[in-house]
Amino acid sequence: MRCVLGFQHVIDDGPRSLPSNVDAQTLFRKHKTTAIAGKTGDLIIWHQSLSHGNRPNRAAVPCVVQCIDKSPMRPETGKN
Repeated sequence: MRCVLGFQHVIDDGPRSLPSNVDAQTLFRKHKTTAIAGKTGDLIIWHQSLSHGNRPNRAAVPCVVQCIDKSPMRPETGKN
């Protein structure tokens, strides 16, 4: 797993906040990525606005990823 530390400060509201003539992937590639080390069974948590990605999996076993979105409950509906 790799991420661009501080990238969430470059585009405050994700790719939707970019001007129409700017491609998020191109902007992402202009910044230095940092490898996040992890071993089998590790749990890595970060804020969703931190840009991240992975490298090709060259292992003999698949890499399984679980994305969890936690949002506060809305009192008026009792739902997220």
